[in-house]
Amino acid sequence: MLKIITKNWASALVVLWCLFFSTAASAIGPEEFNGGLDQSFSTGYSQTTFAEKFHSTAFEVPSEKTDNESWETWQFFKEFNFSTVYDNNLNAVRTGKVEDGILTSTPTVGVKRSGRHDFFLTAYDLTYVRYINSGKLNRFNHLIKSQRSYRFPKLKVDFYNSLKPSTAYAIGERTELTSAEATRVITYSDNAIGVIDYNLTSKTHLLYTHRYSIYYFPVISNSIRVNGFSSQTHAFNPRVSYQWTTKTNVYADYEFDTVDFFQRGIYSSQTNIIAEGINHRFSQKTTAKFELGYLWRDYSNPDVARSQGAYQFKLAISRRLAPKTWLTFWATRNLAEDLAGSTSTNVVNRMVYYYGTDLNWQISHHISLRNGVSIGVDHKDGYVTLIDPYNPKQSFTRQPENRNYECDISLNWNPRPFLTALLGYQYFKHEANFKNSNYEDHKVVFSFRYKF
Repeated sequence: MLKIITKNWASALVVLWCLFFSTAASAIGPEEFNGGLDQSFSTGYSQTTFAEKFHSTAFEVPSEKTDNESWETWQFFKEFNFSTVYDNNLNAVRTGKVEDGILTSTPTVGVKRSGRHDFFLTAYDLTYVRYINSGKLNRFNHLIKSQRSYRFPKLKVDFYNSLKPSTAYAIGERTELTSAEATRVITYSDNAIGVIDYNLTSKTHLLYTHRYSIYYFPVISNSIRVNGFSSQTHAFNPRVSYQWTTKTNVYADYEFDTVDFFQRGIYSSQTNIIAEGINHRFSQKTTAKFELGYLWRDYSNPDVARSQGAYQFKLAISRRLAPKTWLTFWATRNLAEDLAGSTSTNVVNRMVYYYGTDLNWQISHHISLRNGVSIGVDHKDGYVTLIDPYNPKQSFTRQPENRNYECDISLNWNPRPFLTALLGYQYFKHEANFKNSNYEDHKVVFSFRYKF
C-alpha cells in the first residue's frame, strides 16, 4: 500500500494530512458533501458504508426503554436541512474543470406512531438543488420513506421502503451510465427491505432479509443507451448467528441475488455469496469484526460477460484511545461489477481492495470533529484498447487499473437537540493507467439541520 501512496507525492501529502487530523463522530455525516446527488453508485460507497456503520456502533451504549404508557400516540414531525457546497471539479474530469457552488434545501414532513408491539413511520423529503453557475442542472428531488416494525417476545419483523420517483444520481462506479449528454443520471428508484429476526434460543438468532430494488432511467431525462441499463434486483439472505461467549458472536451467511435488465438481458446475472464472520470484544476499549466469504456470479450470456468468482473479506478493528476519542482501521476485498466495457477476456468484474481509517474526537458536549481516510485499488483481468483523446490516430492497450484516494474532515456543532451545524472539507483523487480518466476534486461544505 505504501508503494501506491508514494506514486504521487501530492496525493500522499493530502492523505497524510488527513490521517494526522483523523477525528470524530458527527451528527451530520459525509453525505453532506453530495451536493444534492444520491451517492449510492459512488466509488467506494459500499466499502465506506460498512466501515462507518461498524465505527459508529463499536462502542454503542444500549438506549433506555421508553415508558410504554406514552407509546400509543401519533406524532407529527418537521425538519429542514440546508447545505452549501463548493466543488472545484463539478463533472469529475481531467481537463475543462467547472467550478460551482451548490445550494441544497430539503424540508421534511412526516408522521410516526409507536405502539406497545409495533412502530410506524412515513416521511416525505422535497429537495431543491440550485447550481450557481450551471443553472440547467437545477432540479427537485423527491423521497418518500416508510417503516413498519413489530416486536414480540422472540420475534422481530421490520419493513423499510425508500421511493425516489425523481432523483439525480452521481454516476460513480456505474461508468456504463456515462453519456455525452451528462455525467449524472435521473432515476426512478424504489428500494424495499424486509427483515425477520427470530430468537431461537438465548444464544441463537435466525435472521432472514429480503431486498428488492428497481432503477429505471427514463428516456425523457437520459439517453436511450442509459435507459437500456434499467434493472431490478432481488436478494434473498438467510443468516444464523450464535453468541459463543459474552464477548464473541459468530455467524454464517448465504445470499442469492438475481439481477434482470429490462433491455440489456445479456448482463442479467445470478450471484451466490457464502460468508462466515466473527465479532469479538477484546476489552472495553477494543472491538473487532472479520468476515470471509466467496462470491460466484453467473451471467445469462457468457459470450459477452464471463462468469467469475473470488473470495471476499471485511475487517474492522476499533480502539477507544481516550474516553472521548476512538479509532477504527478497516479493510475490504470484493468483486464488483463494471459493465462499462468487457475486456479481451469478456470480464465485466473488478477486484477491489479498500483500506481506511476513521477517528473520532468528542471535543465537548456540543462539538465533535470527524475524519475519514480511504485508499482504494482495483483491477480487471484482460486488456482494453482505448483511443488517445489527444491523438485520435493513436490507441493504447492495457489492463484496466485504478487507484482512488479520499479523505474528509468535518467540525460538527450541536448546541441544541433540534439544531446541528457542520463545516467540512473533502478531497478525492482518481488515478488510472489510462491517464485521460485521471482527476482531482476538492469540496468545501457548510450545512445545518433544524428540527421543529
